[in-house]
Amino acid sequence: MDKDRKNRIFLLLIVIFLLLFVVGIALYEILGKRKAENILNISLVELYASDYELIKQGDYFLGVKDNRIHVVLSSEGKQLYINETGLGYQDIFDTRDGSFLVYNNNSDMLYTVLYDESSKKFVDLQTIDKVSYAKPIVYDGKDKTYILGFCSNDSDNLYLYNSNVGIKVLNHTSLVADKYDQTKDMYYTNTEYLVTKNSTGKMGLIDVFGNVIVDYQYENILGLKNGNYIVVNKNNTYNVIDEKNNKLLSSDYQYIGYKDGLYFVMKNNKIALYDDDLNQISGFIMNHNIDDLTLRENNYLNSKKVGNKYYMWNNDEVRDFSYNQLFVISNKKDYKSYDLKNFAISDYLYSYDNGELIIYDDNFDEIKKIDIGADIKYILNVVKIENESLYVEYINNDSLEEDYCYINSEGNIYKNKYGKLFKKTDNYLIYRKNKELTIVDYKGIKLNSITGDSVKLYGSYLIVDNNLYRIIIK
Repeated sequence: MDKDRKNRIFLLLIVIFLLLFVVGIALYEILGKRKAENILNISLVELYASDYELIKQGDYFLGVKDNRIHVVLSSEGKQLYINETGLGYQDIFDTRDGSFLVYNNNSDMLYTVLYDESSKKFVDLQTIDKVSYAKPIVYDGKDKTYILGFCSNDSDNLYLYNSNVGIKVLNHTSLVADKYDQTKDMYYTNTEYLVTKNSTGKMGLIDVFGNVIVDYQYENILGLKNGNYIVVNKNNTYNVIDEKNNKLLSSDYQYIGYKDGLYFVMKNNKIALYDDDLNQISGFIMNHNIDDLTLRENNYLNSKKVGNKYYMWNNDEVRDFSYNQLFVISNKKDYKSYDLKNFAISDYLYSYDNGELIIYDDNFDEIKKIDIGADIKYILNVVKIENESLYVEYINNDSLEEDYCYINSEGNIYKNKYGKLFKKTDNYLIYRKNKELTIVDYKGIKLNSITGDSVKLYGSYLIVDNNLYRIIIK
């Protein structure tokens, strides 16, 4: 009887052991699978190897050489068009629908062609004689940039060239760009309507076909990327209008500026911050000299939103100032102000003073002071990278050139073997050292690398020398 009992107990122990063994294997496989799922895998898939320089245009990639288009590729790297002779161009512009337009203006002729996706050919768009030089008008909006048309001015008239209407002449009129690029000699507009000025000096809005949208009644107008317009009235007061000329603020103000989706509104030489929908964020709290500000130049005013707080400061572009006044705003009544010699804002607030980098928490209390040396004139940017380390860009105090350093989580400066930070994304970081580009995750694990003389990054597309790659995340 005792022997049978011992045998039963022995068999029971064997069964329990086998069950525990099976459960252990199952848990190991589940945990191993979860661990594998958490490992980021980055593949660089070569889509196309070219004999030509590759550039991105619209939804396509082009192979070009000596200002001639030889190849058109789809976003998957499929060859859609090839021409060994090549199609000559003076410039190339994206179009609204994702295609692109080829522009030539030689021998007093304006000639444009459009790439047609359905036929996979270039089709003539417009040819206009006796045009000595037409300047491009480029829409530079919130999410897209594309060509609107072309124009030229003589001493008193504005000529608009558009494929739909040919030539439109506006007498005693000139174009006032939201921005003018002197190097490229082209006009940029933040909206699809153009600011123009008549012979009396008054400004209004027209479309690209020359139709009047807003009558000539303002001293100045600036189009904004959100589709609104800041206008200056005859008594030199400011307001904001929409494209139907409705005033969007209940009263006029001493000055209004706009940058990065936020408005700066001035009253009695004090500035308040408004959001993109013209909701007031702060009171009129920041002092500023009105003489420093014009409608198109407000580099002394800066703001940024991080989390649920707004930052507003001035003089950031003037580094000779001893201190910058920084306002941290929670709402109209709740804000704090700081006098900081030099600072940068990313995920946290960072300041630099007397060789120390100071990090602040969400309540703007000092978290840590790090000795990074006195050879820094001022910091430009601070970025959190892998393993809670920091990448710091700065201007060197001696050479006055841009430089960078890395700081680990213990506050020690170290050399990153992968070189300078090239790009930060939500999933990975890209570094560049000499000719090598290295992709790492936020744990510092190397995921992939590639070598080349020339590197261009367009979202998840990478052009290395003359080869097109797609960055694939698994």
